[in-house]
Amino acid sequence: MGLAALWKLDESTGIVIADSAGSNTGTWSGTDLITNGDFEIAGAGGNDVFGTWNETAQGANVSVQDVDVDQAHGGTSGTTHACNLWTDNGDIVQVTQSVLTIGKTYTATVDIKVATVGGVVIQNQTQQSAELSTVAVHSYTFTAISDTVSIKRSGGATDITLKDVAVRENVDPSDRGLLFDGVGDYIDIGDTSINVKSVSLWIKQSVIAGNEFPIDLDGTSYLSIESGVITVYGFTAPVV
Repeated sequence: MGLAALWKLDESTGIVIADSAGSNTGTWSGTDLITNGDFEIAGAGGNDVFGTWNETAQGANVSVQDVDVDQAHGGTSGTTHACNLWTDNGDIVQVTQSVLTIGKTYTATVDIKVATVGGVVIQNQTQQSAELSTVAVHSYTFTAISDTVSIKRSGGATDITLKDVAVRENVDPSDRGLLFDGVGDYIDIGDTSINVKSVSLWIKQSVIAGNEFPIDLDGTSYLSIESGVITVYGFTAPVV
């Protein structure tokens, strides 16, 4: 068996990673973190969410507050310093941040911890996600038509508690190489041959500590790099 696959990573745009030796074309999935919102870093005090986001609560019967500090709504065990969006009459309540670049594609993720009444949407000007009203991690991918991303009540009475909001830019591969930041970056090459006998790659780790898995063929045959030491699993009599 000769060379089964070769990915040169010399594409300068797009998400297709060509296999110059075979037919195992890859698809690049990569994101760069633009902003995040772990509400655990919020401080105490009324209407207090983490400082890089702006809050809007229009009307007497609405609030955007830091759960388990001074918030009467949405506070349950496990949601300390989360953000609760509450309105009993449908008035606007939201948190926003102006960090986007028009024309770029982003994926926003929201972790809903408590869903008591109503729901929220991830919004970018006139486009928005479907209503998010269940306890789960929700995501929404969009191409920005303004610089602002919002987490906003979808309409009507709302009592929703959030944690760990993140907005990431969906990036194309750069010329002659790819940057993997450890979150959501990978190349999917589909099913590979069970007869693979050798694997060769160039990799430069920015952080040596920890455990990384740069190659995974099928879940049982893979390479592990832990504290700079390469270990091979699933290969017969491997030589590193």
